Amino acid sequence: MALTPMMVRWQEVKSAHKDCIVFYRLGDFYEMFFEDAEVASRALGLTLTGRDCGLEKRAPMCGVPFHAAAGYIKKLIEKGHRVAVCEQLTAPQKGKTLVQRDVTKIITAGTYNDENFLDGTKNNFVAAVYSPAKPPPSPAAPPLASIAWCDITTGEFFVTQTPADKTEDVLGMIAPRETITSDGHYGYAFNSATAYQAILRYFKITSTEVFDINKTSSLVNCAGALLEYLFLTQKQAMANVTRIRVIQGGEYMTLDKTARDNLELNSPFRHPNQKQGSLLWVLDDTKTAMGARLLASWLNKPLQSVSAVNERLDAVDTLVNESVTARDLRTSLSKIADISRLCGKVASRDILPRDFLAISRSLEQLHHVKQATPCHCERSAATSLLTSCHDDIVLLPDLADLISRAISPDAPAKLDDGGYIRDGFNAKLDEFRNARAMGHGWLSKLEATEREQTKIKELKVGFNRVAGYYFEVPTRHSASVPYRFTRKATTASTERFITAELKELEDKILNAQTNAIELETKLLSELRQSVLAKLPELLKNADAVAILDVLQSFAFVAIANNYVRPMLNEKGAIQLKDARHPVVEKLVGTNNYIPNDCTMGGGFTTMLITGPNMAGKSTYMRMVAHIVIMAHIGSFVPAAAAQIPLTDRVFTRIGASDSLLTGESTFMVEMNECANIVHNATKKSLVLLDEVGRGTGTSDGRALASSIITYITDKIGANTMFATHFHELTELGKTNPRIRNYKVLTEQIDGEIVFLHRVEQGIEENSFGIDVAKLAGLPKEVLDNARRIYNQDRAQRETKK
Repeated sequence: MALTPMMVRWQEVKSAHKDCIVFYRLGDFYEMFFEDAEVASRALGLTLTGRDCGLEKRAPMCGVPFHAAAGYIKKLIEKGHRVAVCEQLTAPQKGKTLVQRDVTKIITAGTYNDENFLDGTKNNFVAAVYSPAKPPPSPAAPPLASIAWCDITTGEFFVTQTPADKTEDVLGMIAPRETITSDGHYGYAFNSATAYQAILRYFKITSTEVFDINKTSSLVNCAGALLEYLFLTQKQAMANVTRIRVIQGGEYMTLDKTARDNLELNSPFRHPNQKQGSLLWVLDDTKTAMGARLLASWLNKPLQSVSAVNERLDAVDTLVNESVTARDLRTSLSKIADISRLCGKVASRDILPRDFLAISRSLEQLHHVKQATPCHCERSAATSLLTSCHDDIVLLPDLADLISRAISPDAPAKLDDGGYIRDGFNAKLDEFRNARAMGHGWLSKLEATEREQTKIKELKVGFNRVAGYYFEVPTRHSASVPYRFTRKATTASTERFITAELKELEDKILNAQTNAIELETKLLSELRQSVLAKLPELLKNADAVAILDVLQSFAFVAIANNYVRPMLNEKGAIQLKDARHPVVEKLVGTNNYIPNDCTMGGGFTTMLITGPNMAGKSTYMRMVAHIVIMAHIGSFVPAAAAQIPLTDRVFTRIGASDSLLTGESTFMVEMNECANIVHNATKKSLVLLDEVGRGTGTSDGRALASSIITYITDKIGANTMFATHFHELTELGKTNPRIRNYKVLTEQIDGEIVFLHRVEQGIEENSFGIDVAKLAGLPKEVLDNARRIYNQDRAQRETKK
């Protein structure tokens, strides 16, 4: 026995997409067969059935309604599957048993573009990593990897080069949903010649030099491979991907995963899917999805150019000082839809009528955004970024008007039944609609006319689904029927006839809805082409809106929280006056937060901080790191005054954790992090070290801590904050002029420890561990015994001295 023709086609499709679950369109359902059905039924909780396929054994089968497929696809993607959508390309026709079918799109985690299930505040990147096999130019030069990443929903496409051992840091900054590599399934696409041609074909250019990429650069390999992958999955070149942006080495501060997690930049450490409690949560007062995504991007990529940082700070300064105009800007921005992703829907042909309306409304608001952007003041340089955004906004009144005239304000959410093109937009469409709506009247009028002409009072118009429309007369009057009447059928007591005029009305009425939907589809496609022609201008508007949104967010966060403009310097000096931790302050309230100063730089680069647990050492160190990062993204900072050095990297070694995946102990994780710092920190780095050496024996732990802090201070010279309970280390602050001792102030009142949350120069001799344990609620018996043991150990140490 052989497979049926339909299943033969399924087998061909499946053979070409072995790594995908094939959604095979059969009428109103997407069906899955054989192993696909078994996998999908388990993943989606579907009932597994069977279908005759030409073999003795029925094919395992399950399916989902095509109109509800998006939710099922999302579940499969979240569980790590890929979906190949195989659509019907031709309508079923009489006499033809096989409908043409082919894959129109492959949906993966990185190419998923359903806005109903995507987080509008986050990019959905897919990345490509190319690691060349040939050795570096010299033994001293580390091998370089190239990375490309793209969000097809917004059209953003970037490439960069990085030392191969820093690939994970870059990918951590990007946070792609999916990554393809040169040693993986799509390795062929990374071939130099293949990749180069893919770029030329995709952008219809003759040289990659237009993107400042040399033909021989390894950037070509990763960029071309990613474009090839996009073409394979989307089955078309995405019109919203219009350029490749090259990120130069040293353009951004490096923030590895450890730093991002410890500093809780995007989410709290213990709640990775939550935003509240993170630095992003504090800074985000954006009004558009585009601005929210850009803010997250800026936060993960702090700038390394003083002039570029000051350009942002100048703009924020202007918006702070012109708060009334800035408030108008916020109001206008809040009415703008996600233009970037709407452009993505236009490019992918997934755009719906209501999306067009969103574009039109947004275009109408752009006039107000442009008008509310303060771009003229006495210091022209102070508003260069605002002026650039103002000038980049392209008003498209003709396009907005076309959409407004074309799309009904009450357009339905789905395309199936039409009704989304506005009445009066197209005369032929109005005629079709009128035919359907007025059909009953036309038939009544024709019936009355024929009764009068034939003198047959019992003549009437009838209808059934098989015969269509007809004139029905009693059999006794059949001889009186004119010759222009053509007999259609005979019943026991009546004769049924058709005329040319009735046939014309029948065609007009019965085909009116079909013709109307077909014409609406055509008109919508023409409208899409009109929008597509303006895609570069729309994307330019989206970029300008996003930047303005982030800048106004910085301004209003600064006003609301009493932040000040930081001053950047290249001398390595940190000087903070009355600084506050932005997240803690927001959680506890400004009046409940105790500010602190911080000074480092020049001949003094290391703060050695002592004090009990819970007193605020880690909070103090994180506060400094947050302020440094905020300054580098162009934000005002929580302080009375702030001098910030240009910082190339922030390193952190905070907290205790093991790694079950690699089998590494807490102490090994700690030493790995310290090794990373020692090997990669520079004089321009900021280093935070908390309780180094506590994961091993006291003697070797203290020795390691002393050696590490001395090396960083004397050999590297990075600004360093080192919190410790090894009180012996405070001797370094007495003997090394580059190290100073600081302590977190505490008091004991009536035998109870009180944290003052103030950091000053000095040494805290006590760790107050037992007092902190008391606050945790340990039983009195345990605490009393601990004090007894502590006093005995202390007495023994004193005796030995």
